[in-house]
Amino acid sequence: MWNARSKPNKVTQFNDFAHGLGYGLSLIFHELLPEHKAKIMNLLRNEIEIAVNFGYGAGVSYASLSTEAQNGILRLAAENDTLAAGLGQGFGIRLNASRQSLTNFALIMARKNEAFGEGLAHGIQVTISFESNRELIDFELKSEWGSSTRRILKSGLLSIRVRSFTLLDPPFPDVLGVASKSEEFGKVLASDLGEIFSELTLKERGYLIAVAKKSESFAIALGRPIGEKQLVDLDAIERKALYADCNEVPKLAQGLGEGWHNVLKRRYLPASVAVKRRRVKKEVFALARKNEDVATGLKGAGEP
Repeated sequence: MWNARSKPNKVTQFNDFAHGLGYGLSLIFHELLPEHKAKIMNLLRNEIEIAVNFGYGAGVSYASLSTEAQNGILRLAAENDTLAAGLGQGFGIRLNASRQSLTNFALIMARKNEAFGEGLAHGIQVTISFESNRELIDFELKSEWGSSTRRILKSGLLSIRVRSFTLLDPPFPDVLGVASKSEEFGKVLASDLGEIFSELTLKERGYLIAVAKKSESFAIALGRPIGEKQLVDLDAIERKALYADCNEVPKLAQGLGEGWHNVLKRRYLPASVAVKRRRVKKEVFALARKNEDVATGLKGAGEP
């Protein structure tokens, strides 16, 4: 059973040596002698950072490995949850460029192996966030347009696209379809996408809300990080649209309240964030007076 308390964080947070060693070993593992493989397997059982990066490297290069090598990696993943999480993230990083058969395989693995599914969700999040920030930075450097124009850009009304792909493009509808039916994978993916909600286009957000309407566990997992980490980064129009969604999706509203409750527990914030928080706090409590699901999430936070 995948133990969330002992799991490593995302691959990108690990030190360079562990990343290089784990990644490199994954590329040559299938060519080694049995006695050398045994030593590496022992290393992977004892060194979390190397194990997750080994899995990550194997996931990124999986399509180019021989069938024998692929089967060997899968056997290791079945025995090592940390490695399985890294393998999932490697798959997730490359998912938008993978052939359909590999995507289908990854989704089957996500349903069977909780650690792999969590890694897959992290990989998808990392890919979307990296692409969004890189393209948006390039766009802002080349343009003097203001935030209102960028909002129109993100809404999809202009032909220019912030990313080379969206959650509406294959294979992501299939991924979200599985997430709506697989509770554990769905919760992790919803949480990861909630953490980058402000980076998504309006159409992508609407698509996530549609999935949330089908799955209560997805909805509440999506709402928590939005309330805790994203709400203050949305502008007034975007927040108003989100509040309207909360009135239609009860568990999304509850998750939003729970996330905002965590914000209220923080005492020390940068001045710019504190100003935004005061403004949003009034809105959330006003919403809670009309929406009992938001109020349930806020339980224990106290009135403003």
